[in-house]
Amino acid sequence: MRTFGDAIESRRSHASVIINKFLFIYGGINVYNKHLNDILTVNLESLKSTILQVEGIADQRGVAFHGMSAIYRGEVKIDNPTMSIELKKGKEKKLRKVKEEGVYVFGGIY
Repeated sequence: MRTFGDAIESRRSHASVIINKFLFIYGGINVYNKHLNDILTVNLESLKSTILQVEGIADQRGVAFHGMSAIYRGEVKIDNPTMSIELKKGKEKKLRKVKEEGVYVFGGIY
């Protein structure tokens, strides 16, 4: 896939999740074996890549071999200066109630 926009550094052992038309990528290891801590997106319709400016990343050392999952109750709207995501509520199913919505990152090696 050939993208345009912000340059995406080659990486392995990163985590990713798709929300609507956006692929979110977090961390990984670059070609110099350095652990990365950046978060970026790729719009899967336009193929534009964007490096996100995110506050509150707990560890600045970088992370690899981790997992990532998007958890939402139904209707979701994520706003960012470079994009807007909105998910509509689907058919009701009996599921456990989500206390805190968002993108969860778990595990990994720093």
